[in-house]
Amino acid sequence: MSRRRRRRVKQDGVTLNMAAMLDMAFQLLAFFIATFKPMTIEQQIALKLPPPERIRSEAPSKAEPSKDVLTLLTTMRVGLEASPDGMLANITFLEDGSRARNLDDFYSKMKTRIEKADKGTPIEQVILEIDPRLNLQSTMEVMDRCLQQKLPDGKQLTKISPVLSNLAGPAK
Repeated sequence: MSRRRRRRVKQDGVTLNMAAMLDMAFQLLAFFIATFKPMTIEQQIALKLPPPERIRSEAPSKAEPSKDVLTLLTTMRVGLEASPDGMLANITFLEDGSRARNLDDFYSKMKTRIEKADKGTPIEQVILEIDPRLNLQSTMEVMDRCLQQKLPDGKQLTKISPVLSNLAGPAK
């Protein structure tokens, strides 16, 4: 009987287990995302937003042809003032100058104003005039409270225009 000899195939190089490499890459990615803490200066990003515009309705009602379309709409203007440390100091309704003590008070006063608005001219837009020194977190908390509001027709208030203003004078 003859014995066959098998030739051994020479392996040139090392094989890498790509599944383990991908697993490690995703673990590192998850670690860095979970532990990322932005510096304070990175939280205060100056946003360049387009200027606010009055909302235009589709068409004026035929019952009132003499009125201008823009006079049929109501915009609520709210001023946000910052304390020296960049936190929210004052919330002012600019139409009448009344102030809200905190975010909960702002929410309830805003809800009351939306409910009491004339049915022919409902509040459809909020313009937030923001002190440039106000940090982004405080601004977003106020915007969240605005987004929680419901309009008289049951829809959510979504037309919010943040603009920078000089309510407290120039930033130092």
